[in-house]
Amino acid sequence: MGCYRYPLAALLATAVILIASPFAAADPPLPGLHWFAPVLAGGGYCSEANALLHGLKSLPPGEAPPLRVTHHGDAIDYFFYSGLPEDYARELDSMLTARQPRARDSVIVCHSEPGAWAPAKYETARCPPEGYGRRHAVRVIGRTMFETDRLDPEHVARCNKMDEVWVPTRWSAGVFERCGVDPRKIRVVPEAVDVTTFDPAKFEGRTMSLAHVGE
Repeated sequence: MGCYRYPLAALLATAVILIASPFAAADPPLPGLHWFAPVLAGGGYCSEANALLHGLKSLPPGEAPPLRVTHHGDAIDYFFYSGLPEDYARELDSMLTARQPRARDSVIVCHSEPGAWAPAKYETARCPPEGYGRRHAVRVIGRTMFETDRLDPEHVARCNKMDEVWVPTRWSAGVFERCGVDPRKIRVVPEAVDVTTFDPAKFEGRTMSLAHVGE
């Protein structure tokens, strides 16, 4: 994992442009980006999605695609939401209430474990909302990961329905490929850290005792 903010945001925006370019006319507007993730749930997928989305929202106007976010995957944790910094909460509210782009004109990101992808194994927002393939979206991307050295065969099958599968590390990419995910679909997209909030310079000279941990 590295520390990224604007560079990773630019990478994501560039990815949206590149994956849409084969289907677009000259000098087209950016396609919409509809990101489905458990942004209100707390937990690992939630924090990762919020960091990536915060980076995208930090891009200057005109450089980021039109963005809509839909909560998806895990149950909403209102305690988590109430504890968000005000600027993060406002930013998240704006993405959750943005105009919903037409799915067939958008890049769809399903950011969750594959059991949440359509047809989901439990109740959640449908992702992709209209189906797989160019007839239903510019591109359908699954963002997922596991801390294991193998994948459930059903997860492999679900990954192979996606146009692309984004994983955070080369190690994950190797696991997915060895377990049967089409290597042509796999992309390594690192996790993001908001280096404004988590700036080491702000904490120089400070120490913290961990003696009480585990008591």
